[in-house]
Amino acid sequence: MWVQGHFRQSALYYEHGLGFLALTKGTLDGSDWPLWTGQVLQNWKTFLAAAFPASAIIAQKRGSGESTFLSVGPPVQANSNWWTTGPRQGSYCPPPGTAPHSRQNKREASGSKVSVLCAIPVVWPGEETAAEAIVETYGSQCDRLIFFLASPDATTGAQARRVLSGHSSGAEVVDLALYWPDMLRDRADVLAADGRQGISGANQKDLLLFAYLAREETLPDWVCRVETDSYFSPANFRRFVQGRQLHPEEPFYLGSLAYWHLHFEPRVVFNEQVQCLSRVAVKRLGSTVSKAPWAAEASYARCEVVPGHRGDIMLGLCLAEVGIGPFPDVADRWGREYFLNYQMEDMALHAPYHAYGDTMPDPRRIDSNLAA
Repeated sequence: MWVQGHFRQSALYYEHGLGFLALTKGTLDGSDWPLWTGQVLQNWKTFLAAAFPASAIIAQKRGSGESTFLSVGPPVQANSNWWTTGPRQGSYCPPPGTAPHSRQNKREASGSKVSVLCAIPVVWPGEETAAEAIVETYGSQCDRLIFFLASPDATTGAQARRVLSGHSSGAEVVDLALYWPDMLRDRADVLAADGRQGISGANQKDLLLFAYLAREETLPDWVCRVETDSYFSPANFRRFVQGRQLHPEEPFYLGSLAYWHLHFEPRVVFNEQVQCLSRVAVKRLGSTVSKAPWAAEASYARCEVVPGHRGDIMLGLCLAEVGIGPFPDVADRWGREYFLNYQMEDMALHAPYHAYGDTMPDPRRIDSNLAA
């Protein structure tokens, strides 16, 4: 938002983040969180100096509907401030293993790190930009990063492999259509952004990627299926499963619970962001999917490999057939969820009363860079 010159909404987000920092400061010591309190506060001071400069006040004519009005405030430069790392100061996080007073650090000190495989179903062509953004952001934090596609032809599959595997994240590309040639192939017009003009193969891909992984002899502790329009933090997920002592050799199905879908509830985990399965759960699911019937249309009454884009329901049905239900403890002591199935600015609408403070309008709608 600084690039756009929208300093005011950046200030709102920053203040919101500082509130969370104050709540969690006591748990950061000894963790591997890459920031430290003094660094954050110093950048906050620098940001305030850039966002609210000591300069002459200017008036800007703006419009709202059919009316116009004047917005008055000091001018700011859109790129006048960037994050600065600098030397450590104030409270900071020591290297992992130096303060093994918590369960997590004891595990890290013994060399037993939680391993996470990020499985990304991607439509190629269609979601090239999103896939590259994943590679360039959280993808490198995954122990393994695998993009699953169903290429319409060998040339397209080769292009995806060339683009995504060429990054430093070590991304892998698996063309599921090579193993299941009867599945629907990727087409850009089946995406919601293009109005879903064709029949989606998302249901098939969501199940078959787990069937593919279940064939591997050695799997990481956890497999997390992440949508291309979501952001995933492997470090936060590792802390979550360690804090709740969830072992990968037990069947776990993690994510944001859905209480209103088909069948009795809660039955499924939303597929709009992330669904994480333990290693044992992946093995059991893969065995069931490999034996599941194929059909031309989804009944959503059994585990089946079918077209459609309601992978959350189908995954829940297939897991139910092997006796695995959603893990219920996915909120903190204030009732705030760890797996968010909504935009960040909507958190107050989906949380216990006063968990985040008063609801405010979407700050991205502020279209002026005036600090007033």
